[in-house]
Amino acid sequence: MRARFNKSSCSSANCSFDGVYQPFPLSSSLKFIAISAFYTTFNMLAPYIPLVSDSNGNFDLRSTNRTQIQLTIQNICDQPWSNLSNSDTSFRPCRISIFSCFFIFFLVLCFNSMYHWTLLDYGYSMTDENFRNFQFVTQIDSNQIGWALGYMINQTNYLDAEYRPSRLLTRGEFIGILICFLVLLVLSLILLFLTILIRLRRRKSPG
Repeated sequence: MRARFNKSSCSSANCSFDGVYQPFPLSSSLKFIAISAFYTTFNMLAPYIPLVSDSNGNFDLRSTNRTQIQLTIQNICDQPWSNLSNSDTSFRPCRISIFSCFFIFFLVLCFNSMYHWTLLDYGYSMTDENFRNFQFVTQIDSNQIGWALGYMINQTNYLDAEYRPSRLLTRGEFIGILICFLVLLVLSLILLFLTILIRLRRRKSPG
């Protein structure tokens, strides 16, 4: 797996892999978050390490270390076929045979966890001190996040100045617009109610 990360060439003082600059060693005071596929992989690994998520479903690595994670991944990848066929059927729902389901599950988990672990441990040269500040995140302030949203936000930095708004909508302006909308909505509902009431009275009136 390490052969996929070329650390032999570097065009600057320090690189992670493939010639991409990275400060080295990484400061233990830096905060790191991983999202999307990283989160999915470690969410599947969590019962085996074990890791406990917070109220938002996020995980941090303060309760574990690199050695424990590496041993967990190794144990999963070393699972014999007999264990896969006799696994608890309540662990993962599957529409194919139990054997195929758990074989695919552990095979994918083994590959993904090995890849992500090699990327973090070898590619980025993480240490136990760095891992204490590491989080695998699916929500921030109860908002779902993902790589697509992050990429979109990052790409807006490359917009030419002429296409950027002169200023963003302030919180006060947003509240004002929201109040106006609610007032108009209430007035519309009142008018609708009065219209229906008048039509009903006309129908009931004689002649």
